[in-house]
Amino acid sequence: MATGVGVGLLLLICLASLGFLVWVILNWRSCPSAFLHCLGVDGSIDCVACCACCCFCCFDQMAQHPRIATDPNRAEKITDLFNPLFEDSRLYLMRKSSSKKKRSVLIRTARNHDISWHRHFNAQDRTSTNIKIDWAHDNQGKASNDTSQTLGWVRARQRVSSNIENTRRFELVPAEEGFKVALEPPGLRINKLEAIATLEEMYQASFEEKTGWILHQLDKIKIKWESGHQIFEVHRADAFEEAFDFIEQLSTTEMRQTFRIQFIDEAGLDAGGVARDFFNLVTKRLLDPDFGFFTFADANQRVVEIDPLAKAKVAGDDASFVQYFHFAGRLLGKSLLEGFIVPYALSPILLKHLTGSPVSIEDLKLVDPVTVRSMEQMLKMDPDQLEMLCLDFTETQILFGKPIVSNLMPGGAGITVDQSNLNTYLEKRLKWKLFDSAAEAISKLLEGFYEVIPEHLLCILNYEEISLLLSGNQHISLKSWRSHTVYDGKYKDGMHSVVQWFWSELGQWDDARLRRLLHFVTGSPSLPAHGFAVLQSHDGLLCPFTITHNTGLYPHAHTCFNRLHLPEYSSPEEMREYLIAVVDNEMTMQFDLE
Repeated sequence: MATGVGVGLLLLICLASLGFLVWVILNWRSCPSAFLHCLGVDGSIDCVACCACCCFCCFDQMAQHPRIATDPNRAEKITDLFNPLFEDSRLYLMRKSSSKKKRSVLIRTARNHDISWHRHFNAQDRTSTNIKIDWAHDNQGKASNDTSQTLGWVRARQRVSSNIENTRRFELVPAEEGFKVALEPPGLRINKLEAIATLEEMYQASFEEKTGWILHQLDKIKIKWESGHQIFEVHRADAFEEAFDFIEQLSTTEMRQTFRIQFIDEAGLDAGGVARDFFNLVTKRLLDPDFGFFTFADANQRVVEIDPLAKAKVAGDDASFVQYFHFAGRLLGKSLLEGFIVPYALSPILLKHLTGSPVSIEDLKLVDPVTVRSMEQMLKMDPDQLEMLCLDFTETQILFGKPIVSNLMPGGAGITVDQSNLNTYLEKRLKWKLFDSAAEAISKLLEGFYEVIPEHLLCILNYEEISLLLSGNQHISLKSWRSHTVYDGKYKDGMHSVVQWFWSELGQWDDARLRRLLHFVTGSPSLPAHGFAVLQSHDGLLCPFTITHNTGLYPHAHTCFNRLHLPEYSSPEEMREYLIAVVDNEMTMQFDLE
């Protein structure tokens, strides 16, 4: 009898274990972080942790049930029933976590593409829609007096006192402190465990997989035409000023609606190409260093960064100054949402602020190696040499021959740099170079960008990947261009003499002229991240570069469909004359009904 009972109990335990394993296989994605705590250090199953995790997951799933989430009375009863067990479970998991390098409750870890950094996704609590993103460095905790070993900082939203009631802005905080990110849409209950698992999975995925996932998420937040749209009539000559007034008065929802642009006194109808040209025109003007808000960050003059002297260069009050950067953020966000390519690439430091990645002295080395070398030399000086420099906690810049002095901290002009405060001085100066010198402008740009693109979608990207999505592929391969071109009309077989002359002519052009031709046909001087193979039409469908027949003397372009209409020229010289006339004189910058 006793033997039979023992066998029965053993069979029951085996069935329960099997059921648990099946449940784990089916549900690991919906509560992956909690499942980590069910494993002991040696790989065994911790039964108490399993029960605790099950309690937490059951509570979370029940709270999100439609009949409970929409009924306050039911929700309160469920909360009262589960709260004691939930708190006990949470405390157990926290105690268990503390033995694993203080990993917080419900946390996932992903490896950053910057090899030394590791990203952590933290679910925070069950009531808010926020997740917390922390960073850890391989050298964290190692003492060093060398400023090159500075771990790094991330931008985070911080409450600051202001004349305006409870405004929010971004400030640099130590990377290990991390920052909070709100999951969108904030009005819905989101399974944060599942969101964290998805973010980690996509963070570790290939760039192609990330691109597909992000584009799918962006499609979800776009407002359908029938639900609302924006029609904007604009004068080409005054496009920038009119665009600023128009875009800055729109709400977040309206920024996610479809835009239809009509250039006044031009007959062209917008099927996507006119809007693409409009955004390229306005964005190029805003990012152009000659305009005063941005400056070149590279010798090739293709990468731009916020000019720390922009505020002094541009006349006007502080409010209007920062509003232009809010406008810049909205323009960049809308360009990403619609798949429009930005004419300039952004600096790695600014891109890291967009993705919430750490910035450090290594980033400054890329844009200002002279400053970094001087900081490293100061660390090697003895106290007398340091005193001879007569430094204080200020940074001086020259504008139009006049010095502009900025305090690195309150009262910095009255604090002399010596051996005792050298490390503090170097840290303040480094943070000033990375963020503080343009803190207002960066903050406003980020705010404008995140009003269009949800911040959490960018957490899976590194700065190189967001650069490809925003600014496209900067390399134009004529071989790839030709191999991904299709032909129509008289040129359908691709063997017509005009087609052969066309490619032969392009083979003699420099990069600048090729970009002008690309702009002429597609409305953008840059390519999508994956090149000619993924050129799109206005509706997001693949639309390859197409060459077809045309009457008349000058080539025509349908930018909405990436289509070049080439007349049937009698000689390569004739074709060259009219093609260059169109491209170099930018005759494309008018739209007609064709």
